[in-house]
Amino acid sequence: MRVASIVILSLVASRTAGQDSVVPIVGGQLPQTLPVKVVDSNGNPIKGVEVSPWALRSSQGHGRWANNGNDPSELNPAAVTTNSDGIAKVIYPFFRDVQEQTRTTSVSLFLKHPEYSIEDSVHLDVPIASDTPEIIQMKLSASIRFLPTIDGNPVRPSEIQVMRSDISSFTDGYARHIEDEHVIVRRLAPEQCDFMLVRLVDEQPTHFSEIFTVDLQSGANDPQVVELAPSTSLSGRISDQVPRPIREGRVLAMTVPPQSNRNRLTWSTWGPIRTDGTFEIPHWPKGETMQLIGLTNGHRIRSLMVDAQGRKLPNQAAPAEGSPVVIDPPFTHPIELDTEQLHRCEIRLVDLDGRPVAGAKVAAYPNVYWKNWGSQLYGLPLMQSTEFFGNAKLMEEINEQLENPAFPNRFMGPVNEEGEVELRLPSGEWDLYVESKTHALPVILGRRNHKISVGKSQPNSTSIRLIPIGTDLLGDYDKLAGVVFGCSTREGQRICALPGVREKMIQFVERIQNAKDPNDPSILAEAFAFVAEAFENANDPAEAAKWREKSAAMKIKAAAK
Repeated sequence: MRVASIVILSLVASRTAGQDSVVPIVGGQLPQTLPVKVVDSNGNPIKGVEVSPWALRSSQGHGRWANNGNDPSELNPAAVTTNSDGIAKVIYPFFRDVQEQTRTTSVSLFLKHPEYSIEDSVHLDVPIASDTPEIIQMKLSASIRFLPTIDGNPVRPSEIQVMRSDISSFTDGYARHIEDEHVIVRRLAPEQCDFMLVRLVDEQPTHFSEIFTVDLQSGANDPQVVELAPSTSLSGRISDQVPRPIREGRVLAMTVPPQSNRNRLTWSTWGPIRTDGTFEIPHWPKGETMQLIGLTNGHRIRSLMVDAQGRKLPNQAAPAEGSPVVIDPPFTHPIELDTEQLHRCEIRLVDLDGRPVAGAKVAAYPNVYWKNWGSQLYGLPLMQSTEFFGNAKLMEEINEQLENPAFPNRFMGPVNEEGEVELRLPSGEWDLYVESKTHALPVILGRRNHKISVGKSQPNSTSIRLIPIGTDLLGDYDKLAGVVFGCSTREGQRICALPGVREKMIQFVERIQNAKDPNDPSILAEAFAFVAEAFENANDPAEAAKWREKSAAMKIKAAAK
């Protein structure tokens, strides 16, 4: 959530690989070099591959490396191109977050070439073990041509767009080419790929093909005749328990990928909920199951299964994190959707002396767990699949769309001069995060968050005590976080594999989580001693000494209370 301060970069980036392309003075940190070598199936180097870093991993997780001047690394990503030896030198930040001093542990790359393709994005651990470049293999690209038809008659190809599951769709905006009556897709990875042809008239999808799979081979694949059918629609209303007029209402819909293939393409759309509670999802691919979520300013749709006639079916209890309503076609009858309340949560930020902290922002991130797909912030972003056609940068733009003026994000907001803000959250336990230029949440278990329990019987109000920025850094917890949070780093995996270490870390986590006050210095002193012993067992005396020192400091603090 924190927006990094903007700094002047002393960075000279070159797209000519094989040269030293960076002057290492960037916002107080030293940029690092990740050499890669791109080869074909026979091990021969490939010249002219554009290598674009797009995401970074640290102890705090994996996320997009923003190219907007506000990334916490204080360094913008720069694409580089392989030379005649197939080598490119990717520049990445030593610190994923300069202010927190958290280390970069992995770099994610997109690769692009006119004649070669790759199955997926590449994720490389850093720093690399030696100066030898990391080897990345690409294959000769595949291409395929389609003859789109409606009722057996050819369709004007300029009206046809081609959705696909190939990874390059994220970087080329579902590019396709027109030749006579055919639509051609090139630069595809030679693997199993899903396709769906969409006819657009006045930018609206009027016809869809079925979603079909092709086992692509390098080079030109056999052409296919693809029949399209008219789109369908779903109408409905939300239950009368939500007072009318409905405000800030919207529903979001997505197709359901099969469990066996999470990379399958999806069709997504959204629409407003009218003030009387009715809504419509138009232009839907006929025959595709729909999964649906929705929000108003004070409610969200409750997860219940309904059949094609709108009848409610038994479903497992929905978790606090939202799950969608799943509706099978045909959509012959309007449906009615149950809702659950979003509860008012009053948050107040204070400093160590109890004075209000103004100029800050508080946020929670309730997710939706889409069926067979993944998770994202519930109800945002508001986007339609048609927006991807011809827009190779839409994925970057979507990551910035956490707010929409017409549909405010009630899960986050700025505090007033008294340090107060009101959020609206579903029942459950949520993590709150604070963005401020002067203060921060204290670190607990290698994270800066504050847990709040929300429910009908709860007062749903809390006062959060912040510490001055710089008091404690997340970077001090890098190795600990790598172990506690699923052994997500290479170092964490090594430590977890050692006898007895994981058990010690489990004890540490339970001790903190079960404490009435996780910041109680006596609890922390004991827990930090656990950590020190674990790192001693891992033959890491430097890290063990750090945690012994922290434990001693907490003992002194506890004795002074």
